[in-house]
Amino acid sequence: MERENEKVVKIVEESGLDTILEYLGEETPIDVLQKTDAIFVFGHFQPGVAYHAAHLWKEKKSDRMVIAGGKGIYPTPSPFSTQADFYASIVKEKGIPEDALILEHESSNVLENVVFGMRTCHALGFFPKTLALCALPPLLKRCEATFLKQFPDIIVYKSAFSMPPEWFVDGRMVRLLGELDRLREYAKKGDIVEVEIPKRVLSAEKKMKKMFAP
Repeated sequence: MERENEKVVKIVEESGLDTILEYLGEETPIDVLQKTDAIFVFGHFQPGVAYHAAHLWKEKKSDRMVIAGGKGIYPTPSPFSTQADFYASIVKEKGIPEDALILEHESSNVLENVVFGMRTCHALGFFPKTLALCALPPLLKRCEATFLKQFPDIIVYKSAFSMPPEWFVDGRMVRLLGELDRLREYAKKGDIVEVEIPKRVLSAEKKMKKMFAP
């Protein structure tokens, strides 16, 4: 086991994985995060996002929570039919009252999370000016870029639970590389604002592709 752990650490150090994850997951520390009009939660099957959203709530970062997510490409844990329902069950167990929640059940990707989620808010007469975005760490950059494009008048902050680089070793490394590609591709499509990728990240990307890309 010790030898295996040493192997994982070596892969992280030599691949530049930590550099890419740090860039994609840049966030506002909780202790300096201002109170916002709502915590906007991007649906997923990973429960850590919902637990972190509940933590933000308990830290009094907002009085409302928007959870956007229908049926994603991966199955939602039984017995829930949508990601929003799954996350709502978690945050309610953590003490967030149901009347503080706004749920969106149709979206299936980040762009739809943003557009459909805000459409649901507006239909209820809620027009937030500030949001704390809560998502998986590698998705934070794209979530922010999507809001900046689709709703540029809303001030957004980013927050996520801690996800160590070692978690991405093996198959998930390709997922990180794909996220950088999506930043470029979706900017060209007009879904998100153009994002500047620093040289250190480009260097790490080149190293990772040489080591792991198919």
